[in-house]
Amino acid sequence: MFRSLVLLAVLAVAWAEIDPLEKCDRKVDLAIVGAGPSGAYFGYMMRKAGLNVEIIEYTDRVGGRHKTERLPGLENVPIDLGPIMYSDLHQRMKTIIQELELTEEHFPSGWTVPEETRYVLKGQSFTEKEIQDGAPLPYQLTKEEKDNQGRLARYYLEKLTSYTGSDMPPNIRMHLRVQLQDSRGLQYKHLYQYNLSEALDLVASKDGKELFMALSKRKGAVYKDVNAVLAFSNHFNYDSNNATRKRIQQGMEALPRTLMKKFLDESSKHKLSLNRKLDAIAGRELFDYIMRLKQTETKDGRTYEIGPEEFVCASKIVLALPASSLKIIQWEPLKSSLVSEALDSVRSVPVSTVVMTFSQRHWQDNPNKKASVLFTDESISQVVELGQSPDSRAYVLQASFAEGDRVRDLETLNLYKSAGSSQLGENQVSQELSDHIITKLSSVFGTQFSKPLSSMGVFWTKYPQSGGQTVWKANRHYDLVKSIIEHPSIEDDVYVVGSDFAWGNLQFWTEGSLETVENVLFKYFV
Repeated sequence: MFRSLVLLAVLAVAWAEIDPLEKCDRKVDLAIVGAGPSGAYFGYMMRKAGLNVEIIEYTDRVGGRHKTERLPGLENVPIDLGPIMYSDLHQRMKTIIQELELTEEHFPSGWTVPEETRYVLKGQSFTEKEIQDGAPLPYQLTKEEKDNQGRLARYYLEKLTSYTGSDMPPNIRMHLRVQLQDSRGLQYKHLYQYNLSEALDLVASKDGKELFMALSKRKGAVYKDVNAVLAFSNHFNYDSNNATRKRIQQGMEALPRTLMKKFLDESSKHKLSLNRKLDAIAGRELFDYIMRLKQTETKDGRTYEIGPEEFVCASKIVLALPASSLKIIQWEPLKSSLVSEALDSVRSVPVSTVVMTFSQRHWQDNPNKKASVLFTDESISQVVELGQSPDSRAYVLQASFAEGDRVRDLETLNLYKSAGSSQLGENQVSQELSDHIITKLSSVFGTQFSKPLSSMGVFWTKYPQSGGQTVWKANRHYDLVKSIIEHPSIEDDVYVVGSDFAWGNLQFWTEGSLETVENVLFKYFV
């Protein structure tokens, strides 16, 4: 009786004068909301279960943050504007790529080659090898910091926790303790309870801290407020220099698209519904849950609500959605203090990518500054060589990969007239943005770049991907948060998957999407 009264109250508040109990446009055994890699993979894994399964997607495309485009004249060269690579230590990725008969290939740049990776530090250019070999850097380091500049992350971690292992397995990370001395005597606190800035302040000089942040750019998660465990563990395991980088020859978007095709081809009971936004969920007696969907329309890469509603009844629901999307769904368990706090454990990071093609490899012209991978404090942030077209012989360059506040500045430059070299529409690069990037490239590589032959870009700043990735906040325990998020209500058959809440560093990789799917499947469905 009490449960029924609660459900009626929720329906009355959430859906106003609409009575969803009298309307159900269609019924499914399982509804999967989100057609990115996690939603497509969940559908693929359930394809032989004999169930009526529907995948519901907000936009007009399958892929989520996986976005592969083509440039004019380079139709045979896939350009990834979302994830561009994976590690050969990602076993789930390797297994599913082989199973889907996609082709993996080595990532073309020297990402893990110290001689081919370069940093611009306070206007001076150094290869990673030079830094490792102790080259004089423009920082006032202590003698110990100078002696350890080639292994600064390991050195600071040892000072913080006395941990000297060669890797950092998951069963160790959340148990690392920092030893503190305060007015009460010797105290202990877990490393994950600190943000990166707080942890570095305990062991690093001012310039040492600045250098650590600069050198961590290629490892990700270098924001000052990020969980310290996440930032330090990036320097171990699969993200180490020993891990080979790979990519999918057909483009990274081929993974969710092929998963979706296999899912749909398996059974006439399977369905994909595009341009639908999940607005609310409520329980009902006969079919467990009813979802209110709002129709959307996508134009030039932007998706808008257009008003008409439909109601889908489902026995089980899987939410394969970013954290920002989960926060706005009207469903009582997602609004509870426990789940709300867990959802707030990650922070969305705006990301932008601009890719350009050139007739020559300008980034190799100056022998004192040449590199195939470059990290800089300039607004373009990160530059990566992506290969050469076998047809046109044009060279492809990720001319800018920016995160955080810099993305907003670049996005402002992109509001104006499209550059002559740019695609029109959702992937346009304005003349102002193109000129800005060329100026910065010419500066950091010490050679004059010509105008690009072609260009395209993407800004991951808007719903539903309000960021290109998320990072764990300090004082959030991965295991506890994940257990709450993946099953927000123990009384309900509603589950959550997706890389936003993948364990630790896997947040940054497609492997994280696959991991969360398998966790939920094996715990609650198999």
